[in-house]
Amino acid sequence: MGEDRKKVKYNASVSDRKKKDMKAIVDEIKKSNSIIISFINNLPSNQLQLLRKKLKGKAKIFVAKKRVTTKAFETSGISEIKELGKHISESSAIIFSNEDPFTLASILADSKLPAKAKAGQISKKEIKLDEGPTDFPPGPMISEFAKVGAKTGIVEGKIAIKEAKVLVKEGEKVSEDVANLLSKLEIKPFEIGLDIQAAYDAKEKKIYLNLIIDKTKTLEELKHIEASILPFAVQIGYICKGTVSFLLGQAESQAEYINQNYANKENNEKSKEE
Repeated sequence: MGEDRKKVKYNASVSDRKKKDMKAIVDEIKKSNSIIISFINNLPSNQLQLLRKKLKGKAKIFVAKKRVTTKAFETSGISEIKELGKHISESSAIIFSNEDPFTLASILADSKLPAKAKAGQISKKEIKLDEGPTDFPPGPMISEFAKVGAKTGIVEGKIAIKEAKVLVKEGEKVSEDVANLLSKLEIKPFEIGLDIQAAYDAKEKKIYLNLIIDKTKTLEELKHIEASILPFAVQIGYICKGTVSFLLGQAESQAEYINQNYANKENNEKSKEE
């Protein structure tokens, strides 16, 4: 009899907590400009706490049971939110903010930390060893390099990698030998943080999937675009900060050319008169 009372009390407590969580989520949905669903799988709890501190005043992170979160999204009364809820998984965190989704995604990207490669992990990018010296003296480490097919030699009493070696291709699994070698070399090829599954912009009423902010790649693309546009801008005489030095140099060269031609013409005329 006593056990039944405890069970009823426990179930009531769980139910109350779920209702409280649902209400909190629905309230945030109604007052937020952007909502992001992200993976928290393999994310250490201490990093999640650090991220919460970093986002304080900018965003709130909710971690609740899938059933509770999904139910809250369904009862929000917003069709786009219901659709967004389909992307919630058991390993999802919900982030609410008044920042736009792209700004928030950029903050999350900057919050990622380097992570070691684990055996069996699928690599999202190519991992390779660069040619050059290491800090290891000749010994057991030579066989560690040999296991992954890396060619080595001895330079100034240290093991040196003779030529670059691709250890893992994009989409391949990390082998145990590769994971062990990278760990000993203290190479952390991956990043750990909140990976975005889906994002919602309340102002635009749009859902974004695969929202990835890669600042390094974007910067390289912008540099490439600038390099390809610059010659055309100079050619048409478009004046801006990037072209002014080229245009001034061009004008100076043209002025020198005109002066030289004028001087040559004067000399020719004098020669004829004589």
